Formats: sequence, C-alpha cells, structure tokens
Amino acid sequence: MSNQKRGRRYAVVRLNLVELAVFALFAALMFISRYSLQIIHGLHPLTLMIASFTMVWRKRALILIYLYVAIEFAFGGFAWGWPYLYIFLPLWAAVMFWAWMFERYPSIPLPVKALALMFTCAMHGMAFGLMYAPAQMLIMRITGWEAILAWIVAGLPFDVMHAGFQFALGMLVLPMVALLEKLRRSARIA
Repeated sequence: MSNQKRGRRYAVVRLNLVELAVFALFAALMFISRYSLQIIHGLHPLTLMIASFTMVWRKRALILIYLYVAIEFAFGGFAWGWPYLYIFLPLWAAVMFWAWMFERYPSIPLPVKALALMFTCAMHGMAFGLMYAPAQMLIMRITGWEAILAWIVAGLPFDVMHAGFQFALGMLVLPMVALLEKLRRSARIA
C-alpha cells in the first residue's frame, strides 16, 4: 500500500544549487569559526549560528547542521565527531519552539525574545558537557558511577564558562537573523 493511500505525506526537502552552496558555505564557516577560536574553551559561535539559522530556515537548518557535522567527520574522524549527531538537536528543537512562539505571538517584546534566545544558548552551553559525557565515557573507557560523576563534576567549571560565552553571544542572534533574512531574500533562498 502506498503512503498516499494510508493518508500519510512525507515532506521532501529539495535544495537548488544556490541553496546548497549557501548552506555549504555556512557549514564551512561554522567549522572554521569553531577551530579558529579553540584557544579559549567554549568561545565559539556555533550556538549563535545554529540558533540564527534555525530562526531563519527552521527545518532546513538541520541540513546546515548536518553539513557541519559531515565536515567535522571529514577532518576530525568519526570517533570524536559522532556526538555531534545528537548534541545540537536539543538546541535546534528549543529554538524551533521559540520561533513558533514568536510567530504565534508577535506581540512578545523584542527584549523578551532576545532574553529567551540568550538563555536558550546558555542552557545549551551548560548542558553541552553533560550531553558529550556519554561519548567521552565510551571513548576513554570510563566506567563506574563514581568515575562518571567525578568526570561530570570536573567539567562543570568549563560548562559554566561555555554557558557564559554562549549567553553573551546569544545577544547577537536576532541581529544575525535580520542579516540572514536579507541574504535569504536577496539570494531567493526558500
């Protein structure tokens, strides 16, 4: 029985060449920005970029995110890169929620929108270490609840620093969204 007969429809995301080129360019920019600012732990604009791309391209931002993940795999290998398969999904989902709220309730004041996105970026920064921990446990063969808990607690200062940077960079989400919207309109990207 076909999918149409059962009443289900599956959305197919089609990209034209310009969209694919723009998304690949942004994915490469994400990769370059992450590694060029790696000297200070947690200071990178990935969360800012993912939040901004999600506000503009909604579901299509997943294409951009996974192009970035593919670049991570190509340069860093699968062993350290596989957590990126799931680590950005909570951020994407939270920003999708805010995009829906801002669209549904346009009377939400701009400062409230900015604060919501800033706290979302900060919470992702704070949770990043916890979300990455299972991968590190497997890669480094850390076993036992005491060792796992010690590993997570030892990483808390870095998570707090990461959250602080992401909170500060979260102030730039709405201005970046405005720039991306201009680009989207001028390049006729869906």
